[in-house]
Amino acid sequence: MDKFVGKLRKEWTDTLRYSPWVRKTFRKWFEFKGDRASTPERRLDYYFKAATSLLSPAEDTLSHKINKVIDEIPDLYRWTTARYREPQKVVSKGIIIKPWVSEQEKGVIYVSFEKHLIRLLNTPDFHALQKQFIIVFAPSWSPPHSPALFTMPRLLEEDGLFTTISNADDHAYMKGISARLKSLHLYASSWVNTDKFITRPNDQKDIDLLVIANYGSFKRHIALFKALAELDHPIKVTLIGQDEPGRCIKHIKREAALYGVKDMINFAGPQRYDQIVDYLARSKTSAIFSKREGSCVVVVESMAANVPVAVFKDAAIGSKEFINDQTGILLENNNVGAQLAQFVAQAHAFSPRQWLIDNEITYTGSVKYLNTALKSWHETNHKPWSRDILTLERSPLATIANPEELAVMEQEQQRVKKEFGLWIGRE
Repeated sequence: MDKFVGKLRKEWTDTLRYSPWVRKTFRKWFEFKGDRASTPERRLDYYFKAATSLLSPAEDTLSHKINKVIDEIPDLYRWTTARYREPQKVVSKGIIIKPWVSEQEKGVIYVSFEKHLIRLLNTPDFHALQKQFIIVFAPSWSPPHSPALFTMPRLLEEDGLFTTISNADDHAYMKGISARLKSLHLYASSWVNTDKFITRPNDQKDIDLLVIANYGSFKRHIALFKALAELDHPIKVTLIGQDEPGRCIKHIKREAALYGVKDMINFAGPQRYDQIVDYLARSKTSAIFSKREGSCVVVVESMAANVPVAVFKDAAIGSKEFINDQTGILLENNNVGAQLAQFVAQAHAFSPRQWLIDNEITYTGSVKYLNTALKSWHETNHKPWSRDILTLERSPLATIANPEELAVMEQEQQRVKKEFGLWIGRE
């Protein structure tokens, strides 16, 4: 009886968390609270909370309201830095992908995560920094609404902010957030280096299903456990993950035991990137059970190892865009266990790695796309473009793929540190 009640409670919580009706109700409630808040700061707090529950750009009434409040802030620079409380001068999630050339031709800085974007403001002379560099920002979530995304285009006086996306809907969201945002059709998962992944024939693989997911509740491990409990014949499952605030491996194992599938799973815990590459090479399939997150890099990493991927059909995940008959399956919400069993049995019929390469969903294809977009923008605005960007990859952290180019980046890194007091990159 206790197990039944425990499962019921978890499944109802999960259902309510992702219910469109519940999300819409929360959005309207927080927006209502924001409309009646007594201070601009409180209004923004409520509006940003409301934005996390947006279901589509068509219902985005919040961007206009947020911009209206921000218009009233007298010192936007001071407000933004105070909001994030990020005094560090090490932008460890940033990387210089084009050195500064001249007063007419800027360099390019690529930076991920909002708090690291804001750290660029911690130089004594941000005005001079933006005279030398274009910033390409990779937001961490979708919907992309954050104080950083609303304020930085205003603080970047000349060019505005170039931004990648976490979901195709973000293009429309960006238009509502700021006319000075230039969204690019690139994801965090667009920079995977396929050359670093190993492929093996299916008959040499000993893992039926690999799940790479941190232990956060949004990763929906219970959906995996419920699906495994439906199977008539067990499959070999490996789960790689790391602790998140409030949830560690003991919570995951407890949930698996609740569904009676703990013995079916190899709990591999956290793994280094090279170890993850090896696990993928041993796997017939992989699956993502979350319903809402950013672009989800694991989808493309799996495909790079020629491992087809299962994603829920109704999931709001950017890399779901890459799922097709060659690369994986879209799961219905019922009889998930049967769908996974059939997926494992037919894994040999997919060719995700070849599809990635053919469609240039690789770091080299993304470098070409970004370089073309930046060059085109410069030409349109009658600005010179004499040097292309360096070869960026994320494996998993952003780095420069070619050793010769890496030396160029490191030299520019030192110059920026000396001139602006910022270290752009990992220490």
